[in-house]
Amino acid sequence: MAHEIELKLALAECDQARFLRHPLLRTAASRHVETLDNIYYDTPDLSLRRHGVALRLRRQGRRWLQTVKLAGKEAAGLTSRPEWETPYCGHFDFTPIEVSAVREWLERPELLACITPICETRFRRITWHFPAGDGTVLLTLDRGWITADNHKEPISEIEMELDGAPVSAIFAIARQLAQRVSLAPAVFSKAERGYRLHAGTPSAPLKANAVVIDRTLRPASAFLTIASACLHHLQQNYPGALRCDDSAQPEYIHQMRFALQRLCVAFSEFEPQCPPGLAQRLAEFPQAAFARLLVELDPTAPQRTLQTLTAPAYGQILLAAMGALHSLDEPDSRVVIKV
Repeated sequence: MAHEIELKLALAECDQARFLRHPLLRTAASRHVETLDNIYYDTPDLSLRRHGVALRLRRQGRRWLQTVKLAGKEAAGLTSRPEWETPYCGHFDFTPIEVSAVREWLERPELLACITPICETRFRRITWHFPAGDGTVLLTLDRGWITADNHKEPISEIEMELDGAPVSAIFAIARQLAQRVSLAPAVFSKAERGYRLHAGTPSAPLKANAVVIDRTLRPASAFLTIASACLHHLQQNYPGALRCDDSAQPEYIHQMRFALQRLCVAFSEFEPQCPPGLAQRLAEFPQAAFARLLVELDPTAPQRTLQTLTAPAYGQILLAAMGALHSLDEPDSRVVIKV
């Protein structure tokens, strides 16, 4: 079993050429280009998705690979989830899955008989390898399409995955890239977007979910949980806020403002009560930048808001926040972050 730890960033299609000219890419140890075809499977009633299981077939060159992923833990920008990858030989094989409950559930004949394709992706992937510490950061640019039930959406995103490198290396590279192009954390994975296409789920502004804090959590972990939830709420509404032709655009912006307000309140409540060590780490959190951003987002001035959200500074603020939140991730209460 492997644990995938990665950061996903949305890249506007108009910024792809500028990204490819970034000087940092010329410092990579190696570069690889390939075209990937993926098919995501589930039952007609989406039983796998409800149980937090993703099943994918991927064609790389002449071979097919089967991948099973489980729902991962989340917190400050990174996602981490267990996955099992094995060659596909014409039928699904779940024997490599070490979690017996999952393996036995997937191997039930009545479930296997119902598994069917849900969505497909095809994209061209460029991968750069950056040595970091005792490992490597894999940086990829994916450009292509997601299709489901005759519906189609473009893919334009950056992924950074750890291969033995420290987490700090991801944020260091991301911050350098964000100095030249606008890179915003991507909330929805390719699979999630495919499921939404398959179900015909309409885009709509999303309200904040309740944040439950265990009273046994240390202050750093409590703030990490709250701040991560606020950033997730912020980014859930980001794509809708960019659509000038959407009548709901002001509500998307309003929800982003609400997320920022909660984030600023959380900081003001935690910061004065922190022990010295935690206060020093919290000083790296860009609270003032989020306060300024709150003022700049205006539902009555969508064009001005659009300029703010598409500027590189927006992604730089979020990446700075993710890096600061990662430093709060205590070993005894570790969570993995996804904005």
